[in-house]
Amino acid sequence: QTLRHFAEVSVPLALTCGVLAGRPGGRPGGLPRGRYLVALALLVVLTVSSLVSTAAYARSWSQQPAREYFTTLSAGLAQREQPILDQAVPLEVLLPVAHPYNRLSALLEEPRISQVTSDPALADRHGNLVPAELFPLRATGSEPGCAEGELAVPLDGPLLERDWVLRLNYLAENPGEASVSLDGEAVRFPVEQGLNQVHVSLHGGGDALLVTADGLCLGRSEVGLLAPSR
Repeated sequence: QTLRHFAEVSVPLALTCGVLAGRPGGRPGGLPRGRYLVALALLVVLTVSSLVSTAAYARSWSQQPAREYFTTLSAGLAQREQPILDQAVPLEVLLPVAHPYNRLSALLEEPRISQVTSDPALADRHGNLVPAELFPLRATGSEPGCAEGELAVPLDGPLLERDWVLRLNYLAENPGEASVSLDGEAVRFPVEQGLNQVHVSLHGGGDALLVTADGLCLGRSEVGLLAPSR
């Protein structure tokens, strides 16, 4: 949530009122009694409203769902072998106006939150991890080729700049490491021997993937967004 309160302003005002009230005659600078009483009444109203605001603020935060969400999520992550991809928390926990601090990687020091996974999952609004699948928006050709160094792999259409998930299918003779990107920062991922599939979180846009590897043959791969499995 992004709640704010400003009750602390009542403290200096109350102190000011006390100082003024303690002066001889109880009224500063010969202020007429009627105006002084009106000003004093307004200050009392402000102080009381600030106390009410503080109590409501504390009650709202004590009931907000972040505690239950992160407790459930942490328990679910502890039971997984594979990490989950970084993702935004639900609106009930933190609004998107806090981006990028509304993402799990900014809120948790958790090694099971990564940019690469072979078992994608999403956290629901309660923090429960549910299996996820890719909803593809763009794809490569059926035989993109093999990367011996850098390989540009065209997509079947352009992508706007934002966060995407790549489902990369590949065949490798030997284990190792490779990297992939759109037109943004590259993400490195471990390569396993044989026929494999990996999901990679990428930021960027454009109309091609850039793969850097040594002896990595690619199959048809897709770029899109994760959604809970049906």
